[in-house]
Amino acid sequence: MRVEPSKRIQELTGYAFSVIDEKVGALKRSGVAPIDFGVGDPHEPPFQSVVERTVKELHENLTTGYPAYIGHQRLREEVADYYRRTYGVSLDPETEIMSSLGSKEMIFNFHEAFIDPGDTVIVPNPAYPPYIRGTRFAEGKCFFVNLLEENRFLPDLDKIPIDVWQAAKLIWVCYPNNPTTVCAPDEFFDKLVHYAHKYDVIIGGDEAYNENFYAKRPRSILEFTKDGAVSFQSFSKMANMTMFRVGYVAGDQRIISQVKKLKTNIDSGTPTFIQLGALAALRDDEALAAMRTGYARKQEVLRAVLRSKGFPEGYADGTIYLWQKAPTGMDGVALATRFLEPDLGLVVTPGAMLSREVDGVNPGRDFVRFALTPTQQEVEEAAARLKAAAI
Repeated sequence: MRVEPSKRIQELTGYAFSVIDEKVGALKRSGVAPIDFGVGDPHEPPFQSVVERTVKELHENLTTGYPAYIGHQRLREEVADYYRRTYGVSLDPETEIMSSLGSKEMIFNFHEAFIDPGDTVIVPNPAYPPYIRGTRFAEGKCFFVNLLEENRFLPDLDKIPIDVWQAAKLIWVCYPNNPTTVCAPDEFFDKLVHYAHKYDVIIGGDEAYNENFYAKRPRSILEFTKDGAVSFQSFSKMANMTMFRVGYVAGDQRIISQVKKLKTNIDSGTPTFIQLGALAALRDDEALAAMRTGYARKQEVLRAVLRSKGFPEGYADGTIYLWQKAPTGMDGVALATRFLEPDLGLVVTPGAMLSREVDGVNPGRDFVRFALTPTQQEVEEAAARLKAAAI
């Protein structure tokens, strides 16, 4: 018999980070011990407080049945308290918060609740791939807005055509930004809210990196408005809990109510013991501070050695990444290819894999992204390799 994949699947290219994984495997098979800065998967273990709490909750919840679709009451209450303490934002645990299987599945599926065939979604370029693929699976259309270095990687909201604002149902923003690392000023959020409210556009705030900062704490979109806005959060980057698959979405109760309806028809909740284990991360200020210090140290080591080699100054304002511009005469793909040679064995993501050509420009073309997820020892080894290499 013939097996025919859907047009959606046929049109998909390889997921960027699965391609990176293949490159890592190739290096290993050639006898090189690679240092993988490609995928944002922390090599450090989850916070000890999280591990201990998770084990405790596992034993205490062995017979609690299926997890709640919308999240355990205690998790939602703790998230509400976290927003009150951290951002001064009041959230109702019953109507304005629900848990998710990390942020990727929620961001991807979110489109199904609000996007009909032909609807427009405004997407930054470069961007986290689920914004784009979620839009396409919902049969919507992406309108890409370039994040340019000369605009400090902020979308120029004033240059989005009025007819696009009128057609749009959703706009995605991510600050601190993946992959460019920059944080957005208050003026940007004020203007974003103005346009979104004027044209009835939902604001999807991907805030997975809000705890990964080096100086001033980033703002949440919910500090500026809850009307038509939601914040997507993940414990993966907050507490190294990538394997656990737990996160949450919070904001406008009208939006959350529809996402609840969507989720009950798609999947189940994160296991109860994992949800309750995640509570520890929201209260472990010491571990959060240590995590931020660790990432700051790693990016400083890499920036210093790259600077000594004549590279432009890299961007590392927040997130778990370093957004590094290639030296004169190279683009990001050429630089990533050079890094993969055996004398270096460093895996990074070319910026062009995270962006596309729009209006004759690919904003990621001249950059590579380092995910600062290897251990400090591995980062020091990478710096030594860079220092010794002719590059």
